[in-house]
Amino acid sequence: MNLYLSKTGILTSSTPKLREIFVAPFIPASQELALLLAATAQRQVDNPLAISFRDEASIRGLNLGSLEKSVFYPGSGVEAYIDGKKVLVGNRGFMERKFINHKILTQKAEQFETGGDTTVYLSVEGQPVALFIFDNELLLVEKTLQALRDQGFNVIILSGDHKATVSSIAEALGIDRFQAEMGPEEKAQHFIQERFTGRLLASVAMHFDHHLPQGYADMSILVGGHPQDRPGFVYNHEIRALSDLPKLLLLEKMRG
Repeated sequence: MNLYLSKTGILTSSTPKLREIFVAPFIPASQELALLLAATAQRQVDNPLAISFRDEASIRGLNLGSLEKSVFYPGSGVEAYIDGKKVLVGNRGFMERKFINHKILTQKAEQFETGGDTTVYLSVEGQPVALFIFDNELLLVEKTLQALRDQGFNVIILSGDHKATVSSIAEALGIDRFQAEMGPEEKAQHFIQERFTGRLLASVAMHFDHHLPQGYADMSILVGGHPQDRPGFVYNHEIRALSDLPKLLLLEKMRG
């Protein structure tokens, strides 16, 4: 049974999952306050980590505060002013460049970084306040792909991206079959050829970037978007994240 991923972004743009929050010793702040400050500081940032902070704040019922000013440094962090206080959120290198003494949190951070997890620091008015631990995104994707393989699916990438990019991602995740630099028509033709094999064919699209019309796959699944974003394209299912896919396909197999 073949499962086609029509975008490499499905594998690389998942929202990280916040696992733990450590508040620095002797700091009069709760985990909720630390999370609220970090999420508020990043309310104008639109990357997976920032979205994860805001999502977690929403889940915990926290209302973002007033953001007076913020400067985003791509790949490093954000400098913001909240209630007149300077708030920094970012990686270790960012804190060092801002001359923040983060050693009180470094030992804890290193315990997780060696396992590939992502660590994010929070400082307020020059003082280290908290450390946020996010699950390793690649490990989460690997677990999802293994669950799909255990169900009997052959995971295949059909992508319009450059061959070197697709090859690198496929190799890192142990995906043997992939094709790169494919336009929508080439993908559709490939699907038509595969249907003659009689194998179950599932197509997974990310957001509304799926350019294949209805009927080319036995099942089309939308990840992180809405069918109405692309009139004329019909999806059988919608899921919030790739990690939801094994459970959905297992349920479908049980019904079938």
